[in-house]
Amino acid sequence: MEIFKKDGFSIFFGDAQSCPVDRTVPEFKDFCIKLTTQLGCTALAVQDQVHGVTGRYLDSVKQGCILETQGDYLITGQPGLAVGVLTADCLPIILVDKRNKVVAAVHAGWKSSVGGISTKTIEHMLKKHKFAPADLQVYFGACAKACCYEVQPEFVGRLAEFSWKDQVLMRRDGKIFFDLSLFNKLYLIDLGIDPRNINLNFNDCTMCNTKYHSNRRNGHSHLCQMTAVWM
Repeated sequence: MEIFKKDGFSIFFGDAQSCPVDRTVPEFKDFCIKLTTQLGCTALAVQDQVHGVTGRYLDSVKQGCILETQGDYLITGQPGLAVGVLTADCLPIILVDKRNKVVAAVHAGWKSSVGGISTKTIEHMLKKHKFAPADLQVYFGACAKACCYEVQPEFVGRLAEFSWKDQVLMRRDGKIFFDLSLFNKLYLIDLGIDPRNINLNFNDCTMCNTKYHSNRRNGHSHLCQMTAVWM
């Protein structure tokens, strides 16, 4: 269990060992309650993720509450409330607004990333609080990376609108590989995030690092690691 602590906020970067429970079984709720205690939080919120661009702002969650609503990002300014995302190749993005003491957890698979989930999340944060996007602190968790994330030729067309598309597609041995992390980094920089504030220290590859759950490596399953952040 890896917990990163800094300036009044904490981030839990889970892996296969710390998150061994299928999210579709009843025991998953018990796991989340136990994890809440282990993290020292008052509550933990996760969603039924749908690879979209919608989410919620939470400020009055009861102790131990697990949300069942659909969405792919959660924001909170409630002290002690951890907001989390579940991933097994998609990219978990953590946003921290230290000025207003607000945090967000984002589930950024390729569909959500291309669909603009970073824009939607930051816009939602700005509706509640005033801050400069350049001041946000950003942390990437583990995801499928360009060393392993093979895509099909038709995928290239999905990136046509992005000026940096050629930077995030690599061709090796007649195959095409997608750099999901770099895509999101460049997207955030385009939104005004200071590149010096984007932390990639926890951005391992889930496919070639077997300490993580990976749908692409193991076949589609419901096993995911959790990434969560709280003030």
